[in-house]
Amino acid sequence: MRCAAFWSLTQRTCMKPGLAVRGQVLGAAHVASAVAGMTEFDQHFQTFISRTAWGAVWTRPGLDQRTRCQLKLALMATLHRETEFRTREGASRSTGAIEVRRGSAYPACRLCQHSRGQLDRAGGKGNIAGHAARERGMTIGEPDFRPFRRYRSGMQPSNDSPAYGSRHKRHPRLPPVRLEHTLAEIAGPVFSPARLAPTTDLSVTDGKAALGERIVQGRIADEDGRPVPHTMIQIQQGNAAGRYAHDRDQHDAPLDPNLRGVGRVLTDADGTYRLVTIKPGAYPWRNDANTWRPNHIHFSFFGPAFASRLITQMYFPGDPLLPLDPILNAIPDAEARNRLVAPFDLDITQPEWALGYRLDVVRRGRAATAMEA
Repeated sequence: MRCAAFWSLTQRTCMKPGLAVRGQVLGAAHVASAVAGMTEFDQHFQTFISRTAWGAVWTRPGLDQRTRCQLKLALMATLHRETEFRTREGASRSTGAIEVRRGSAYPACRLCQHSRGQLDRAGGKGNIAGHAARERGMTIGEPDFRPFRRYRSGMQPSNDSPAYGSRHKRHPRLPPVRLEHTLAEIAGPVFSPARLAPTTDLSVTDGKAALGERIVQGRIADEDGRPVPHTMIQIQQGNAAGRYAHDRDQHDAPLDPNLRGVGRVLTDADGTYRLVTIKPGAYPWRNDANTWRPNHIHFSFFGPAFASRLITQMYFPGDPLLPLDPILNAIPDAEARNRLVAPFDLDITQPEWALGYRLDVVRRGRAATAMEA
């Protein structure tokens, strides 16, 4: 009753223009369903959408509803937002933004031609839609929807891996408890070169070279191959003898004073990163009487906030310890394990100086890179 009373009051005052436009574009049934399903949790969001997005933005002078529908459809097609595209399909037919042929909807020729001109004319510096289209090199055309590729079982590490002793002891045995994210967790920090200077060369400290050198390069993308630009990557590794520059590492192996073993880089606009480091050595660990970790480098991928951080490890091809490693083999799927093995790449190998290995990361989807649980 409280929610209904709130909606009734706001509808009488400031919602009517927005609701009218929203109903014309999305259909009266869609709006009625949204209103009927509204709760106290989302009532303010519904108010904002109807009053601001529909009542203010969609009624601004300069573009008619048909053109606005064309622009919206073009953006949804470019961004592969199939659900949103289908939601607007019926209303777009009525405005003439799309046509129907052979039982399926697609943007008409007018969308390919007219919307491009509208984006160019409306794409001033203060226009978000035009700016986004230009930034993505937008090509208006028939939508290229890519269906969701369901995850296969075994693509990510199992929480309980008996062969991995410490994980078997510490993995969660009770259902997870949901903790709501705070503003700090979902909105920051900003990882920029101005704030966090990249350390792209881990093989040199104070002008002195560490033992051994390698180039590691790769790319971060989503499941559709779109790059993940300007994201920070943090690296941690042992030296060529397999020892970390850390007080807790008392492995009987020499330290390398010229290798810090930690660094960070940022991906460029194409999602590509590059760093120079050395190939770490194997080292023993007390999982059982005689267990050795294969050569590996730890990677942390930071998205827009702390809560989106992903962690994994990179391995090297041909390592005889790979089939024996309990950590790598906690991933049941063989293809998923192989995606963590960075192949040798002659194209990024620098003659007479360094070998090149490439670790390409996919952050989600059926071909997602396995991440630590």
